[in-house]
Amino acid sequence: DGISKTRTLTTAIQLEARQGQYETAMVLGVVLVALVLTVNAIVVRFGDRGVAG
Repeated sequence: DGISKTRTLTTAIQLEARQGQYETAMVLGVVLVALVLTVNAIVVRFGDRGVAG
């Protein structure tokens, strides 16, 4: 059908940028950064449980 479908956020960012849709690519980039920071905060908050310190 000519429509590209991606399964990962990074591939979607690359596809949008190649098509000249820089605004969409930037929004997806912000979503990716927010997701990474959220996961990192969760790991930092709950990751050290059970470690004697």
